[in-house]
Amino acid sequence: MGVSGLARVAKTPGRTQALNFFSVQDRWIAVDLPGYGYARVSHSLRDGWKDLIEGYLGGRPSLRLVVALIDARLPPQDADRRLLDGLREARVPTLVLATKIDAIARTRQVAAVRALAAGHGIPTETVLGYSSHDGTGKDAALSLIHAATRR
Repeated sequence: MGVSGLARVAKTPGRTQALNFFSVQDRWIAVDLPGYGYARVSHSLRDGWKDLIEGYLGGRPSLRLVVALIDARLPPQDADRRLLDGLREARVPTLVLATKIDAIARTRQVAAVRALAAGHGIPTETVLGYSSHDGTGKDAALSLIHAATRR
C-alpha cells in the first residue's frame, strides 16, 4: 500500500497464479494469493488454486489476518462466499476490503459496504470501503493490518 512497482497489477483477473510472499519491514510477511472468482482460466487450474489457498490458510497458527479483496460493485459471488465461510469456520481474523469503492457515488458508498456485508453474512465492521485509485480507506486498512500484526 503505497510502494509503487512492488507488485504487478493486471487489467484482467487471474494473473496471480502462485503464492507471492512480501517481507514488510522485516516484521511480518504479506502473501498474495490467487484470486479465482473472475479469472478466465480452466476449471482444473481454478480447482488447483482452491486447493492451494485452502492448504495455505488451513491450520496456520501464525496467520494473523486475511485481507479479502471483494469488488464493492458486484452482488455477492459464490467464490467469495465460500472463502469467507471457510475463514469464519476456521476462526481466521478477516478484513474485507470492498474494492473499487470510488466507482460508486459517495452517497451510496456506505450502503454498498453494508450490502456487501449483509450479502456475505459478515459483520459490517469487518468490511472497509477501499480504493487504490483515490486512496479511500487506505489509512484505516493500514491501521487495522498493523494492529493485527503487532500481537
